[in-house]
Amino acid sequence: MYKKVFIETFDTIFKNFDKLLIKLFLPTFIISLLNFSFPELISMEFLNNTNISNLDINQLLLPLIVIFILVMTNISIAVTVHRIAVLGIDSVPTLGSVIFGIREFRMLFKMIQYSFIVAIPVVLISLIPIVGIFIGIFLGIILSSRLSLVFPACACDEKFGFLNAWRATKRYKLLTIVMVILFPFIFSFTVGLVYSIAIEFLIKIVGPNISFLYSILDVFLAVFFVSALSSVYKLVNPRLLNENLKDKEQPKKKIQISSTNNDHSVTIDDRYKTNFESLKKELYEQYKAHGFTEIVYDRANSWILKNPHEEIPYISIRYENNEYYIYVRSSVKPNLSLLKKT
Repeated sequence: MYKKVFIETFDTIFKNFDKLLIKLFLPTFIISLLNFSFPELISMEFLNNTNISNLDINQLLLPLIVIFILVMTNISIAVTVHRIAVLGIDSVPTLGSVIFGIREFRMLFKMIQYSFIVAIPVVLISLIPIVGIFIGIFLGIILSSRLSLVFPACACDEKFGFLNAWRATKRYKLLTIVMVILFPFIFSFTVGLVYSIAIEFLIKIVGPNISFLYSILDVFLAVFFVSALSSVYKLVNPRLLNENLKDKEQPKKKIQISSTNNDHSVTIDDRYKTNFESLKKELYEQYKAHGFTEIVYDRANSWILKNPHEEIPYISIRYENNEYYIYVRSSVKPNLSLLKKT
């Protein structure tokens, strides 16, 4: 389970690397331009030098605008990566998500809700003397990891709220903590540290004009974190309910079955009452009696089962274009419960 999420996280990035470069070019350029043009407006030094007693709204107007654009641009990156990871590369326009689109503002609102839902109980519990701070940190990790699944759902226009996220992660508490919090943090810290040293070295040689490399590094780390979150979401909520990507007016396709000698293929519309995990389980239970006990490939949308004592026979299932494709090579015909009902 952990291995699957780990592999899916990197697959999303590296298998779509060239297209991600195109779709994320504009937001990356905007972030780099703002960081290069207004470095003093988005730093702690600016806040420290701001005189609160003589605060002028005009003095804060430009920093607020810059910060707002940066926030919306980062949200645009998150939406783009979430949709590619969950729905596929074609779910995002050529130049990526619209920075000031309706979907992006929904994500912003969801982030504000998320902040309050996590922060309020954590702050209140932290007020307990001595042990409060430790309980608060632990509670914050649990809440933030489990409730964060609303973000890939929001990016994919799914009806999946905070209560849904809490219920869906009931059996995946440790997984969400490890793969949403710990693993991305360790990876980001390690990669960020190494590349920050390299960038500092280059700046000393070339000059401060290449400081935009920090922005590119930040985008890469953000893409990695979002990809990890999307991979967990796909595991926890494997059956997509996106009304925008499925034409509900069309009737379900008939289950297609064909056989040639000992080779069999079955195509199942995903609107039947089944899912990828249940089909895998049924196929494994049936074919293990015939010696098929070795799972040689197990991804979110592809699975292969082999007989370790024979080279040619195998059982495979893949999910693509809203259909399940089952293929049996050199063995008996699949005997699925769904086939008995149709």
